[in-house]
Amino acid sequence: MISNFTRSPISQRCVATAILAVIAAGIVTIVASPAEAARCGGANQRPCKIWERVPSCDRGLVEDFARGICKKKPAPKPIIKRPNNCGAAGQKPCPLPHIPSCNGRLVEDFAKGVCRSSNADIVNMAKDTLAQSGSLIKETGLALARCTGAKGIIEGGGSRADKANQLQRQPCVREMIEGARRAGYKSYSLGVGGGASFGIGGDVETGFVFDTAYKNPPAFYASYGYSLGIQAGVGGNLVAGYGTSPNTPSKSQGHGASIGAAAVGGSGASAWFNYDGSPDGISVVATVGGEFSAAYGRNETHVIAIPGARAEAPVETGPGPLPSPNPPSAAMISGNYYFVGNPQAVNGFRMVNSNLLQATNLRNGRPVKWHDYVRVSNTTFRARSGSPTYQLMSNGDLLWKSNRSDNKRVVLRRK
Repeated sequence: MISNFTRSPISQRCVATAILAVIAAGIVTIVASPAEAARCGGANQRPCKIWERVPSCDRGLVEDFARGICKKKPAPKPIIKRPNNCGAAGQKPCPLPHIPSCNGRLVEDFAKGVCRSSNADIVNMAKDTLAQSGSLIKETGLALARCTGAKGIIEGGGSRADKANQLQRQPCVREMIEGARRAGYKSYSLGVGGGASFGIGGDVETGFVFDTAYKNPPAFYASYGYSLGIQAGVGGNLVAGYGTSPNTPSKSQGHGASIGAAAVGGSGASAWFNYDGSPDGISVVATVGGEFSAAYGRNETHVIAIPGARAEAPVETGPGPLPSPNPPSAAMISGNYYFVGNPQAVNGFRMVNSNLLQATNLRNGRPVKWHDYVRVSNTTFRARSGSPTYQLMSNGDLLWKSNRSDNKRVVLRRK
């Protein structure tokens, strides 16, 4: 009978009509009345069903699915402006929601709680700094090789004040202090490394730090730190440092990179920076070998005052007032002279013109060879073949500065 029914067109139309009637009846029963619709969609009311109305909540309201009510639409969250006191080099990292926490290429140093340059950037900065300081590094390496007596003073007995005052009188130390002053550094340090890592970045380093202007008395310093990936056997070696800060009592932290001896003419060197990116100085140590690449490191340095220490500016031997602002005439500075303490070795000097001074050794009263010294300032002449200089005094005497290992400074007197 089922098959007969399905094949009847009349029966099919009857069934369809019945279904439509049921659907129509259902629609009539589920359409909400105006009263029912008024009980939904308002503030704190239930959301309206889809068959009651769309949208489910009144204008300005949104559906709170967790509580099943319509509530006031929350105000949009304001855009939080990035603060000015965070994210820069040396500053604290910015808090959430600011991402990244540090500006630009800077990275967050979780141990120190500051933003700083990345290890790779610091290494590159160090390479550039040391490349620009190549001459100073080489001169320091040579001076350190001549400064074995200074190492004995630092490690020997006696008070810190006595050690500091003795060090200032060492010719090699004087030479390096003067080099630091000429290079524009405010302080010069000389210490002994106590760890196996390289340079100031070693486990510990202690020594003395001097004011290159000879205004502040010497101070004692201790530096602690580490370098990553560098082992150069620095323990027990002299380390010279050139600082951008004065030698006044302080506590400072910084980071930098050490460069192998092969890259800087036989002496290992490090360049150091403050966490804000400003330069802190360089350090130099005479090493053996050192065929290693650059490595990042950090340090902490304590500078401590020394009671009884005093700044000792270079003392010129022999009589004579300070140089005159106007150079003496050629006639005044021509004649013979001898080194103080060695009157038997007589020499001669003469002014060729206002910009050229010549000096010679005398043998049996006759000149051996005249050497040229060209004027480089109002009262100073420098050798064309090296670094010795003559400084003209107002009374016609000469102050001679040697480039020999003892860096002997003496006043030359006319005979």
